[in-house]
Amino acid sequence: MITRWLKKVNLGQLLLLISLLISVRILILDEEVLVLVCFIILVLILRNKIGSYINDELVNRSKKTFSELQISYRDYSMHISTILTTLTVGQKVSDQLGYLLRFNNQVIITLFDKLVSDIYIFIQLFFKAVLTFITSLEMETTYLLRVLLCLELDKIVKINCDLINSDFLLSF
Repeated sequence: MITRWLKKVNLGQLLLLISLLISVRILILDEEVLVLVCFIILVLILRNKIGSYINDELVNRSKKTFSELQISYRDYSMHISTILTTLTVGQKVSDQLGYLLRFNNQVIITLFDKLVSDIYIFIQLFFKAVLTFITSLEMETTYLLRVLLCLELDKIVKINCDLINSDFLLSF
């Protein structure tokens, strides 16, 4: 439940929550808590920045590759049409032109499908590794938060018990 919440929380909400916990003295502001806060902020920033950067980079690469394929297709088509215009065989030339254009279209479609499938496989593998890494960081952070919360609650319970015991002894 906490991991789902941490995925949806933004940096401002997290800082507000930590400030609230410190002001209510559930978290005591010391070096360990500051390191934990900095680590959580770093994980959130990295998750946002790296995810969008990788996505943008892959989109840019695929657009560049697609434009190069279009240029290659245009050049290849122009080359075929230039060769076919030099031939003066009549109907045979017309039949060969249709065959070459169909062949050309089939080659380009096959190359493009291969490129798209390779990019999809790469994206799946890379994002799976990144998401696994982020999930492990998130689980470690959640564990540390639980431990810190339990320690602070234990301190509060001890203080409360001491106060109750001292009030009980003073009443006699």
